[in-house]
Amino acid sequence: MPIVTHDSGTSSAGQLRNPTLWLALKQALPCEMATAQILRPGGRRVTNGTACLPDCPPADYGEEYQLNCPFCADQRGRMRISHTYDPMVQPRRWHCFNESCHQRPEHRWMLATRLQAAWAQARCTVAAGLDCEWAAFATTAIAAAAPPALPEGFTSLLSLPAAHPACAYVRQRGFDPHSLGETWQAGYSAQSTAPAPAFQHRLVIPLYAVTGIATERVLVGWQARELAEQPNQSGVKYLTMSGFRKSQYLYTSPAGVAPGDQLVIVEGVTDAWRVGPSAVALLGKQASSRQLELLVEAARMRRIVVVGLDADADEAAGKLVAQLQSRLGTNGIAVPVVRCRPPAGRKDFGECHPEDVRAAIAEAVAQPGPVSTTVLPRRYVRPPRDTTPAALAVQLIHHATGDTTATPAEAADQITRLGMRSLLETFELPLMPILRDIEQTGLLLDGERLQSLVQSDPTLAAEAGRIQASADSTGGRVRTQLNQLGSRTGRVTASAYPLQSLPRALRSALIADAGRTLICADYRHFEWRIAAALSGDPQLLAVFADAHVDLYQELAAMASPGLPRDAITPEHRTAIKQPMMQFLYSHHRFQPQSPIECTLGDVFTRWAPTLCNWLRTQEAAGARDGFVRTALGRQIRIDPDTDLAQQYRQAISYAVQGTAADVFKAALLTARRSLHATVRFLLPHHDSLLLDCPSELVEPTAATLTRAMEEPLTACPVRLQVQVRAGQNWAECT
Repeated sequence: MPIVTHDSGTSSAGQLRNPTLWLALKQALPCEMATAQILRPGGRRVTNGTACLPDCPPADYGEEYQLNCPFCADQRGRMRISHTYDPMVQPRRWHCFNESCHQRPEHRWMLATRLQAAWAQARCTVAAGLDCEWAAFATTAIAAAAPPALPEGFTSLLSLPAAHPACAYVRQRGFDPHSLGETWQAGYSAQSTAPAPAFQHRLVIPLYAVTGIATERVLVGWQARELAEQPNQSGVKYLTMSGFRKSQYLYTSPAGVAPGDQLVIVEGVTDAWRVGPSAVALLGKQASSRQLELLVEAARMRRIVVVGLDADADEAAGKLVAQLQSRLGTNGIAVPVVRCRPPAGRKDFGECHPEDVRAAIAEAVAQPGPVSTTVLPRRYVRPPRDTTPAALAVQLIHHATGDTTATPAEAADQITRLGMRSLLETFELPLMPILRDIEQTGLLLDGERLQSLVQSDPTLAAEAGRIQASADSTGGRVRTQLNQLGSRTGRVTASAYPLQSLPRALRSALIADAGRTLICADYRHFEWRIAAALSGDPQLLAVFADAHVDLYQELAAMASPGLPRDAITPEHRTAIKQPMMQFLYSHHRFQPQSPIECTLGDVFTRWAPTLCNWLRTQEAAGARDGFVRTALGRQIRIDPDTDLAQQYRQAISYAVQGTAADVFKAALLTARRSLHATVRFLLPHHDSLLLDCPSELVEPTAATLTRAMEEPLTACPVRLQVQVRAGQNWAECT
């Protein structure tokens, strides 16, 4: 593949031996590649007779790529990487002539991990024959797919002659074509083949996103309706754009829900047309969890919510009224919800005269229903949020630089310059639909079990009431709202209802569905293993290489040399766990509180000097640079307004916990790709994953899950270990 480089004349044009590696380097290490050069272009790596030995130099290195080393203060292009380098197969074929960074296993792992993240897209780009300069990220990565488009040949009703069949049809239904075209953007298409499905001679109804009282015009899909009450031979009255998920949106006018006192909820588009711009349509009889969220946001500034489903949907309407009353209460919104049936003899509002509709709504409003009195604290309230890829990119830059004003395009440019594009495209963006599915699924609540727990411990009553209220609003399931970048380190956090912080005493009330079993996979010594990988400490790496060795038990034995190893109790282990975590994150100001802690600090410093040196180096570098980087290249800003001691702590915790978050997200993606489709992810909980599967698949699911989570990334210098438990409730799994 011919590659033309654009490095201010420092690289030559021609045929690269490994264009995939070159592109991956450009994406993962943009700053270090700014002055990159190609050495011995076109040359092949030639081995000698003993080249099978891992450290034996080749007879000819062939083509190499020269760049600044990302692990030291190199500014002279002292790093060289062979054209035969592969992050999965040959992760050792690079050399740092500045500080010999290539000799440290943690640096080899970090380089392989960052390049692995960019490898797949680089390979696809090469296969497509594209130039090495990537297309503008703001229009590709952030908008991962082409935006929805109206059917070909779409013509607004405003532009059609009065005698046109589409105009004649809407007049027959009692609507004004000019009003539909102006207010609802309705139109007509004679024939369309793309986007699918294909059709002929249909009324086209654009569908726009709505996230509250008003929103910008964002087309998300469309429906196409037959120009007759009875469908033709196809038997389908409404066609929906392929890929459009009706359960994720509400139908409203392009300008959003009109301001006013009322919010009227109806089923279909013609019902919304009849009610006017104060209406939203579910495009069905049932409201999904996402639609309930949107309805709550739309109801915030209203005085009353009217549920105007069809005459044959009384049961669905009653359920929706109860759901909205509960959700509005749990979000601290005191707005009544009432049922309004269509006038007698009418199936829906779309069949009614406008005056009859207004009269029916006025009668319902005159007899308001009850207001939910369950009001939860702020941490349980679902705040408005933007879950688009563009918002994710902006949030990523906010954590990296502190910039709170960047537009999506500006964030995209900064992400590329900071070398975080592969992190966003390979890990963060693919994780978004997984987290949305988790939000939709939720955990089943056993109300009777919850009440028995409260009777046993009355102090749990308040929290039990909140979780019960949350479940009542969503059909008996407790659903949480996940924030993909909820913490600066990149860990996924939960709110409204915050299941991650549910008291352990209440976990047994969250149960498996009939015929299914809960499984929890939990990393052991996760943050210590990450610290071992980042520092390359040989003592820690040796301990973690043995699956049967417990770190805290080993440390307890070292701190109590006169105590036989078999006499170490769980109490000994627990007594040193907290001090050791304090030692890791506050190494510079570790203050022992007991003789055993004092002994432990001295013993550990002598036992793991490589880790202690890394801690000091990391603290100094973080305070100096104002940020740290994780193994996958995530940049995390250190707060400049804190004192030096706090900056030291942030430098360590952000590096370790940020890398842990990266590895955990990679594990989620690997597990999702590996597991059977019947397996459902239920909750990412700190360093563990809760899921469920059919009971007959527990053993194969547990085995596959363990493999996927223990090997999420290649070339990791430390062995990751996962503990898997199964049960019929959450407490049994932890």
